[in-house]
Amino acid sequence: MKIIFMGSPEFAIPSLKMLHTQPDCNLIAVYTQPPKPKGRGLELQPTPVEIYAREHNIPVYSPKNFKDQEDINFFKSLNADLVIVAAYGLILPKDILYTPKYGAINIHSSLLPRWRGAAPIHHAILAGDPSTGVTIMQMDEGLDTGDIILKSEHLIIDDKTSFKDLHDILAKLGSELTLKVVNKILNNENLIFEKQDNSKATYASKINKELHKINWQNPAHLVVRQINALSENGCYITINNENIKIFKAHLGPQVNSEPGIILDADFNISCGDFTSINPLILQRAGKNPVNLKQFLNGFKNWSPGIKLS
Repeated sequence: MKIIFMGSPEFAIPSLKMLHTQPDCNLIAVYTQPPKPKGRGLELQPTPVEIYAREHNIPVYSPKNFKDQEDINFFKSLNADLVIVAAYGLILPKDILYTPKYGAINIHSSLLPRWRGAAPIHHAILAGDPSTGVTIMQMDEGLDTGDIILKSEHLIIDDKTSFKDLHDILAKLGSELTLKVVNKILNNENLIFEKQDNSKATYASKINKELHKINWQNPAHLVVRQINALSENGCYITINNENIKIFKAHLGPQVNSEPGIILDADFNISCGDFTSINPLILQRAGKNPVNLKQFLNGFKNWSPGIKLS
């Protein structure tokens, strides 16, 4: 079976590796986002998917979008049987979705119709969902609105679940479910398609900078959720005009204080509803993330009683 894989970030890698190593899968091309400037030097960095594909001599294509008919015509000329999409990052027109014999399937990191959209893992943690999972979906022209082919639930989300923890679990689960669907197609088994209940759909919007700012009026369990959900880049606080990032925290003691106060030498910070958090991993600008003890050894511009801005 001739397969085109479309994906960009680390989430897509387990599925790409799986397809690449399956003897009955002929991975004829990989489509991924063009390289983007990153880091202090703003050097162009290829996506993880591109890096893997080039290391294994898989042809790579990175159209800016699919508005150019030449790109669509070239895609059609590849004559793929199936397209598999995992966090590609581009809207696919119907000429791409419906040209392959078996159409296009999507590996989506939520239990659809819960959390359609760009950031389902983040929003599952932010919302305090008790579980999430992966859905394999037959793609249509809507935003994650296609029929469900297969899905599997992952139960454990709690106040210790970070984005990376959940991301890695779901990426592996996605590759396992994709293999099941591919094998069904290869064995000429009928796929069962389930319509989504649109009335139960929620939308996982992109993560913007504002979401990384902690609102100390929120109770501590919500602040910890926020830090966990955004732990790839950290949430920031401001102490005496210096921005500090928090990457990990746990619940602190009950307190009798207004929100946003550094309470004591242990760096407990008061939140709403007379609760508090205790940061565990922090980072100053231009420094590496460190544990709380190392942070306090190097950061002297504070004292108990300071109110955070």
